[in-house]
Amino acid sequence: MFPLVVLADVRLSAKSRRMNIEFGAGTSWAVMGPGEPSALFDVIAKVKRPQAGSVNLGGPIVESGGVSKWRKSLMDFAKQLPLGGDLEAVAEALAVLHLWDSRRLTLDQLDRRSTAHAALLPLFLAAPGSILLCKQHLDALDPWVLPGVLDFLTRRLKSESVLLAWTSRPDIAESMDNLLVFHRQEIAFAGSVEELIARGGQEAMTIRVGNEPIARALVKPFQVEATSSPGGELQLLSPANQDMAAHLLSHGYGNVELVQSRPKTLEEALRDLPLI
Repeated sequence: MFPLVVLADVRLSAKSRRMNIEFGAGTSWAVMGPGEPSALFDVIAKVKRPQAGSVNLGGPIVESGGVSKWRKSLMDFAKQLPLGGDLEAVAEALAVLHLWDSRRLTLDQLDRRSTAHAALLPLFLAAPGSILLCKQHLDALDPWVLPGVLDFLTRRLKSESVLLAWTSRPDIAESMDNLLVFHRQEIAFAGSVEELIARGGQEAMTIRVGNEPIARALVKPFQVEATSSPGGELQLLSPANQDMAAHLLSHGYGNVELVQSRPKTLEEALRDLPLI
């Protein structure tokens, strides 16, 4: 895997810290954050210059969108893209985006849903080795379209492209190879979703008990945080490797009706991430 984007000592504002990161060919990145990632995308696309440092690119920039000024049909728009001469690729792209039946329509004839889908055509028909920048266009996709789109983009990465997808949806982030959390024009986290979730090191357990004081006394030695709920349930937040607490509750006391344990979700891990 070779890098297609290299940020070396880049600083996006006068007050932000310098960042060093590489985005390798064949990988996908979800870009999230309470901070606005648009500055990062603008620097990568060479729309703006960084306050300091250098941005080195190993392929052409391809951004989602660009359909708004097109006045001809969708089919004509697709054909003028780098892979537009491959009619089989064009047909597949339009089909995956549920645009085949609208291929002869112009943009002003499309409904809002189809317009959002059409914004992804430049990514679908980009040349191999491209740097694909998707600015929240995946967020507009419904559950019937999104899986096919993500599968198609994954196959496009095999042509040694890289995908950076700005998104606010954890489910989309989970489908990417890596996650970049951006805050105040700095990187708060860069790594896999699994790494971020593991950072928290906690599991949520729901235990339904008939005698709450006994349950609270039992979990206390295991450093388990207990919170009552109106339905007679005890919500427990347990540090990693504290499964013994649930084991003793379920096997040592007859008043336990239910024990449920689950790992922390990505949404919970994002909220708990210490920001800069």
